[in-house]
Amino acid sequence: MQSIAPVQTGMWASAFQRGKVAAQKNIIPGIIIWIIASIVISLWYFNESAQSFMLHIVEVKNTAPYTFAFISTAIAGALIPGIVMGIWSLHPRAWQQMPWLLLFYGLKGVEINALYQIQAYLFGQGADWQTLTIKSFVDQCIYVPVIDVASVAIAYAWIEGGRPGLRHSLRDNWWCNYWFPILFTNTIVWTPVVFLLYMLPTPLQLPLQNLVLCFWSLLVAVIANRNEGS
Repeated sequence: MQSIAPVQTGMWASAFQRGKVAAQKNIIPGIIIWIIASIVISLWYFNESAQSFMLHIVEVKNTAPYTFAFISTAIAGALIPGIVMGIWSLHPRAWQQMPWLLLFYGLKGVEINALYQIQAYLFGQGADWQTLTIKSFVDQCIYVPVIDVASVAIAYAWIEGGRPGLRHSLRDNWWCNYWFPILFTNTIVWTPVVFLLYMLPTPLQLPLQNLVLCFWSLLVAVIANRNEGS
């Protein structure tokens, strides 16, 4: 029994190191994302032309909210990153995996849109710090680790390696090698953006998060590809 603790400590130390390396490599895109989110928020509150354009997006989204969520998130999470990785040869099977990724991120968009709707119903649509804090807490501390990161890690393991790859990941210290590195980098990239996006009206929260999703999808692909290579 005494030999188990050092092994577990070593596994978690390795997991932390993997997440740290991935986050360090994406810190510049992360900073750019935070700046973009801040600009969008500023335009919404202080620029009438930008606000009018965003309200037009709201009108389009409200005609078919979950169809909009599916299509826009599939484009942001799968199509754009897939094209970039395919053209630049960042992933050897980017084109082959595109249909599955389009389906996965489309469904993920529907899921996230439902999260925003539920939070608006439970906690209101105010932009005061109390509302922003509780929504961010539910998002980052409950939804992300329990549902979001777990589903992303499992989906990428299956898309990358099929049933054998999924079985291998689940048996290969899944929490340390897959779940935690993605959670760590998710926290670094998303926490500032989540607080900002809840400052927008509920229908605009999904479009803003999809801006971040393009970079986040590339980040998840890097982690998944590194695990497959190792």
